[in-house]
Amino acid sequence: MICEKIIGTADEPRFADLLHEKVEVEWYNVGSRLNRCRTETGEEVGIRLSGDDLKRGMRHGDVIFADEHRCLVVYVPPCPVIKATVERDHRLALIRLCYEIGNTHAKLICEDDLQTFYVAYTPLYQGLAESLKRIEGIQVEIVDRRLDLADALPASAFAY
Repeated sequence: MICEKIIGTADEPRFADLLHEKVEVEWYNVGSRLNRCRTETGEEVGIRLSGDDLKRGMRHGDVIFADEHRCLVVYVPPCPVIKATVERDHRLALIRLCYEIGNTHAKLICEDDLQTFYVAYTPLYQGLAESLKRIEGIQVEIVDRRLDLADALPASAFAY
């Protein structure tokens, strides 16, 4: 089966009576044009996005297919992330945090409080986590969290 559009979200009333079948998509693939996945029952699914759907990317809970019996729902599993919390009134620590993360070109996700930041954790970023721990005014821990790239800060001023 090939799915080419995001047709809604799983919490919409029109999908309430349907069987929700998960299609797992890792966070780093949600913005990809082409994906090859399996549903939780093992059915192979190709996802080919274009236009506005490709610009937006898939999000946890998006519906990519529906018929009279079931709908396929994107499931983005939680993954290990570096959680860095900057203490209030530590502006220099915030600047250093942004500098260190910017040097890695990692996707930076910021909470609404503008003090808590997340970066996907991979063994490659072990050094990043260690260097952030050495900055006064920042608490760092590795936690599991579902990443949504819609929350990522743009890497360029031209992205606004």
